[in-house]
Amino acid sequence: MQKKRVAAILTFIISLGMMVQVHAADINFKDVSASDWYAGTVTRLVELGGIGGYPDETFKPGQNMSRAEFIKTVVGSLGLKVEDSKTSHWADNYVKKALELGIIEEAEKSNFQGSKLNVSITRQEMAKIAVLTATKVKKEELTRSQVYIDQIRDYSKISTDYKSYVLTAYTNGIIAGYPDNNFKPNNSLTRAEACTVIIRILEPNQRQIPEVKTIVREDAGDVLLNKFLALYPNNATVIVDGEVRFHPTNKPTNKKDSWAISFCSIDYLEEGDYLICLSQKDANSLKAFKDTLKLVYPTDYEKVYEASLKMWDAPVLKYTHKGTYDKRKTSINRNTEGIDILIAKIGAK
Repeated sequence: MQKKRVAAILTFIISLGMMVQVHAADINFKDVSASDWYAGTVTRLVELGGIGGYPDETFKPGQNMSRAEFIKTVVGSLGLKVEDSKTSHWADNYVKKALELGIIEEAEKSNFQGSKLNVSITRQEMAKIAVLTATKVKKEELTRSQVYIDQIRDYSKISTDYKSYVLTAYTNGIIAGYPDNNFKPNNSLTRAEACTVIIRILEPNQRQIPEVKTIVREDAGDVLLNKFLALYPNNATVIVDGEVRFHPTNKPTNKKDSWAISFCSIDYLEEGDYLICLSQKDANSLKAFKDTLKLVYPTDYEKVYEASLKMWDAPVLKYTHKGTYDKRKTSINRNTEGIDILIAKIGAK
């Protein structure tokens, strides 16, 4: 029977109100009372000049925060004086300032124009803006820990361009996950919840650094794929059905693009676990290939690497190398494109 893999799982307090202790001054919104969990953060941001209410004297804490509101609140809370635009979208001047500060990148400018500004901001978008604000404006040196990749069940579903930012925000306690250990990158946050995130951007003492707890995890199949993506965020991406493809210079974006390494789970087979394919033998691809093997074979990766290179020089479709490495039955085959390695589950017969 396959042994259960043990991974570090993140424990966190998801109740955002309990995570931030800020003095609550007088509340002047009809729908916010001093006893509400978010009262302190809302009051603090009002004091900083970053956020306000609506003409009807409400705050609407349960309403999703839009991109426009989030950018306005971040920029305003930094103490920067920016006037609402009177000729186009009211938030255009805040977006312009955010671009100047580098907390919105030029490549994604189109997402912060016109009607798109009224769209609810996603959690992964918040994470990127949070990290860029902390590092480019506040000049913080934020770290990110690979250990938390194991804890985010849906890490592979985070858009590739946002993965490093989510991991950094997560590691530094700026944005937490959900009780089911998912990050839910495309979810939005309410105005009350977003205020908590913004306070953590501005005031590091309000952040909740994740606690690591060891528990048994049954679904470790995707963890290795996620770790490989984290190692090569600029060269590897998920193409289809969880398959990760790598190219040393041109990041694959679809099945037709050239690739050097393919790494996928085959746990749908009774005894199968992973399939690794190598189609190029340049130095960068071989380094990434060895890094892939290290994830699957912590001890015997060098042996598998050497056996794979020998098979590369074998006649196509004529020879197969079979062996057991780190308790995994392994079959290395020479094919028309390069080599493929079929890897069984640990201890499979």
